[in-house]
Amino acid sequence: MKPFDPARLLSLASLAALAACSGGGTSASGASPTGDFVLVSTEPVNGQSIFLNDPIRLDFSQPVDLDSATLTTVGFQAIDELGNPVSDLVTGRFALDRATGDLEAGRRLLFVPTFATNNSFDNGGFRSGRSYIVQLIGGNNATTVLRSQGGKALAAPSTFAFNTREGTQPAQIYRNPAAGGPRRVDMTVSTATNLTAVPLGLFGAPPVEVRLTFNQALNPNDDNVPVNVDTNPLTRDESGKGRIYLEYKDPVYDPNLDDYTWIPADVELERNDLTGAVVVLRPIGVLPNNAVVRVVVEPDVEDISGESNASEPSYNRLFGSFRTTASYEQQWNAVVESFDALGSIDLTAAFPESQADVGPGYIKAGFTFEGKSTSLEYQPTANEVVLNTSFTQIVPSNGLPF
Repeated sequence: MKPFDPARLLSLASLAALAACSGGGTSASGASPTGDFVLVSTEPVNGQSIFLNDPIRLDFSQPVDLDSATLTTVGFQAIDELGNPVSDLVTGRFALDRATGDLEAGRRLLFVPTFATNNSFDNGGFRSGRSYIVQLIGGNNATTVLRSQGGKALAAPSTFAFNTREGTQPAQIYRNPAAGGPRRVDMTVSTATNLTAVPLGLFGAPPVEVRLTFNQALNPNDDNVPVNVDTNPLTRDESGKGRIYLEYKDPVYDPNLDDYTWIPADVELERNDLTGAVVVLRPIGVLPNNAVVRVVVEPDVEDISGESNASEPSYNRLFGSFRTTASYEQQWNAVVESFDALGSIDLTAAFPESQADVGPGYIKAGFTFEGKSTSLEYQPTANEVVLNTSFTQIVPSNGLPF
């Protein structure tokens, strides 16, 4: 794609104002605490190309009031490859950082774009192959403006533009956040005070959440982070467990203990940003008792730029492990409602419908339905089914829909 020409959309006055305030970083001695609150420099500079995970750096003459930094006072307009404005939603967060030469954070305002979470990398704060016009609201006529920590409004509006890298592969559109593939920083289990007695995750108890912290952002593709593991035991296939998973040695299915048994888990990429990544694994079902559960992160897990540890001979795929509590007694866990008494019925409810008939082990309608009895059998195929008494099509298991 031909780089976007900001002159097509920026006025000469805007560019002249930018040229007067842009350039390299300024030292703390360049601050003007008693003068106007103005933009000093930008990174990227006007017309520069950036990666999708690059923050926007704005240096000012005075410390910035972070509460005044919003997508209203610092606006983004996306432009397609033809130079036409598009309605892409720019998302991200603002933060304060140290300007070049400063000892404390304040004069540099960062806009950190949200990282994409899908396989096509197009639902993040920035999209590839786009141009963006950044407009900083300022001036005496503006009501909602960027302000300094001293309460001064930005003296004059400023505008600049930049392009994002074009491509479809992580290495093309994301800057490599750190040398080498993603590495372990920490591992915690939400329900455990220590990793030697992790609760089994019985029904009704707080869910077991295993959090893995990495030193850099991860490629969000579900081939890399298995966020789409099939939670249905009838269709689940172990070959789809992905590159990050839980396992243990099962003495029942593997008496010789020469192999590991996969523990299915729901996986979420909870955090993925400039500081690193957090992956959460929530085991599906109850954990095995008195078992050492291993957390495996395969060497081909990639960072956001596509770099992995596959070629690193010293890499250890065992991210961590924990032991579950010993519960050898027979385990049975469920929520049961026997309907053997009227205690579960609200006899004071103001319902015009007839009350249900409750008996030993059953609950049924307290009135006779109209129509004729039938031998057709119907069983819901979803967790929630709405039967509208005005009209609902029923698909029985032993007959045609009616």
